[in-house]
Amino acid sequence: MKVYFVRHGETKYNLLHILMGRRIDETLDKHGVEQAKEIAIQLDHNVDIIFASPMKRAQQTAFIISNELKLSVHTRDELAERDFGKLTGKSWAEVEQLTGASLQHIEEHLSVDLKKYNVESGSAMKMRLLHFLSDLKKEYPSRFPLVVCHSGIINLMYQLFPATQKFDTKNASIHVFEI
Repeated sequence: MKVYFVRHGETKYNLLHILMGRRIDETLDKHGVEQAKEIAIQLDHNVDIIFASPMKRAQQTAFIISNELKLSVHTRDELAERDFGKLTGKSWAEVEQLTGASLQHIEEHLSVDLKKYNVESGSAMKMRLLHFLSDLKKEYPSRFPLVVCHSGIINLMYQLFPATQKFDTKNASIHVFEI
């Protein structure tokens, strides 16, 4: 089953390199809105169902795409960004200074121990994503889904499906997985 994943468009905090996670629920900035419009045009028009994280930035991106494709958006809590606890609102540099690991390393290696910052565990994040993927395969086996979510979820998909060629998870990027 081919599944398209799209990272939400740009937000002000993305531009400022501030970690939002699940606790900061920001909307797209002007450039992010334009990115979402461009993605809607670029997407494979075989997509016939859209799922999105409940976070505003993903919802806004999904609704811009859904308007172009004339599809409704199905919100799934499992697709929310990771809860970064006490690291939320910190700059990427502050996160690295506090944890000794870059944000990219943290996202690509869920085993980094961040309990003392009350960060959602990598295993909890993995469990909720696997639950979503299981439902997707069971309930929509013949569909062509689009999932609008966050870099953390997309990086986890690359870990779950290592044979997939990895691309940068920049804002408004498209990623294709065979699940």
